[in-house]
Amino acid sequence: MKYELGLIGEKLEHSFSPAIFREFGYPEYELVPLHRDEVVDFVKNTPFRGLNVTFPYKETVVRCCDRLSEEAKEIGCVNALVKETDGTISGYNTDVYGIIGALNYAGIELAGKKVLILGGGGTRLTARYAAEKMGAGEVLFVSRKGPLYYEQLSDHRDVQVIIDTTSVGTYPDNDGQLISLSDFPCCEGVFDVVYNPLRTNLLLEARDRKIPCISGLFMLVEQARKAAELFTGEEITKTQAKQVYKLLKQNYINIVMVGMPGSGRNMIGHILEEVSGRKWLDIDTLIEARAGMSIPEIFIDGGEEKFRELESEVIREASKQNGVLISTGSGAVRRKENIHWLRQNGRLYYIDQDMSVSVSDAIGDSGDADVDDIRMNELEQYRKALEVCDEKIFDLLTARNAVIEKMMVYKEARQIPIFQPEQEKKKNDLWNAKLNDVRHGDEVLHIMNRIVKSSKRIQARKLFSYNIILIGFMGAGKSTVADFLSTMYAMKIVEMDQVISEREQMSISDIFATYGEEYFRNRETELLVEMQSKRDVVVSCGGGVAMREQNVREMKKNGKVVLLTASPEVILERVKDSDDRPLLDGNKNVEFIRELIEKRRQKYEAAADITIHTDNKSVMEICEELIEKLSVNTKMV
Repeated sequence: MKYELGLIGEKLEHSFSPAIFREFGYPEYELVPLHRDEVVDFVKNTPFRGLNVTFPYKETVVRCCDRLSEEAKEIGCVNALVKETDGTISGYNTDVYGIIGALNYAGIELAGKKVLILGGGGTRLTARYAAEKMGAGEVLFVSRKGPLYYEQLSDHRDVQVIIDTTSVGTYPDNDGQLISLSDFPCCEGVFDVVYNPLRTNLLLEARDRKIPCISGLFMLVEQARKAAELFTGEEITKTQAKQVYKLLKQNYINIVMVGMPGSGRNMIGHILEEVSGRKWLDIDTLIEARAGMSIPEIFIDGGEEKFRELESEVIREASKQNGVLISTGSGAVRRKENIHWLRQNGRLYYIDQDMSVSVSDAIGDSGDADVDDIRMNELEQYRKALEVCDEKIFDLLTARNAVIEKMMVYKEARQIPIFQPEQEKKKNDLWNAKLNDVRHGDEVLHIMNRIVKSSKRIQARKLFSYNIILIGFMGAGKSTVADFLSTMYAMKIVEMDQVISEREQMSISDIFATYGEEYFRNRETELLVEMQSKRDVVVSCGGGVAMREQNVREMKKNGKVVLLTASPEVILERVKDSDDRPLLDGNKNVEFIRELIEKRRQKYEAAADITIHTDNKSVMEICEELIEKLSVNTKMV
């Protein structure tokens, strides 16, 4: 098997590296767990482009390399392997760039400082190299194997910077800590290479003491940036790396909500779980599941002490997860150990209905510099929840519109009707069933209908980059077809007779009687000129519009002219009860209608791009034929 990019090590199931490389633009990144006796054979005989190396094989792979970078030679450790085009292997140490980058990012200066490095593994050598590069005045190693032992650290209380290169405190054994910062009163900075949890016990102590500190997450991203450049030959800027670091930290940190019953924390938990995709862990629910009884029953059975012990156990386990939502009662944070565990991977928010109660009041004197001192009253809760909802709605609507466009392409390629009323009915029935018991169901349905209308507008713009001009004798079906096209594609309608009547503030019959036909025809021409600035509009023309050659020229500038025809008998049936047909006053009979149609036929047909006969057809059939013929006509043009 060939590996383009990947990571080899012993235990890799919780590695962040694939996520980092994915953000850098390299999604094909493999995790390859290996036993110690497999490492050399794998590196020498497996095709790959670039491999990262992690604990405990950074020294092992050195003997697999045909050449080493200056840093790798000096340090004696390799964490990045590149397979050259000639098949040879080059070894690099990019961890040193990660360590230097992390210390600089945290504002921890080493120049002239006394630096203490914890650990006996290969990373301690990289840390020493980085410290010397940054101008450290003195560098000490301490480990269980010497040369300096932990029991001797009382002689070095003047240490100014501490770098922990051990795996103590790493998930799932989050509780470990080798030293206490109380023994180092001169300490000005702490760096722990562990990145899961985001804050080890050592880092939490540093934060409580307001000592600048940083975890190994920035180091991991920065060394990956340098490694990716070596693997691919493509530049990745430090600004990109910082953005990836912030994104990972944001994605992996837990959101912890604390509050009294009725404060709204469960409501917020539900909303955030739905809109963010994060898993929500309600501590009280987990306690009941573990105990097999309700919380009141736990209190009755063993008192509050039993409940608090169970609560601490559950919090300790839940806090080890990354990127989740956690909600717990206000009593939980009165135990300092609970606060401590929650802070390892989380940020705490106290959901407060009473603005007089602050975060510090709720959690006690924890000294937690990472707890956001935010007093979220109910209004603020709702506003923040709305912001999250709105952002999610925006993303979903954008995605929905993209799906509509793909559906259009699919239907066109397979000659499937764009408008399928049976599907629309099925969808409406489903919505109505869902909204049966929903509060504000009418408003939700209104919004959904507006979304559908917007989708139809997208379809209309794709189908019609022009206006559809409907002409024909009165009663041919122009208004009916225009209404149906509007329903199908949410196209705007311009009913010329109606617009002119509204502007003149009188009926068509009154316009004819007051000003004469010529005046009316001029108003028609003016309105057609206005239509030049419109697109994907259905224009329903009066029966005489096409009689003027100027009108026909205006129609065709940005429109397709559709002639709707019907037999005189059908037309009479359609208009017999209308009082707004001045040309038919006193002439509502088949013979007159036939004679007038014949007079207009030549000009109608000369103006038309397509013709559709409407007798004995449903409006659905007429519109489907119209769309099909327009599509053919447009392609021919």
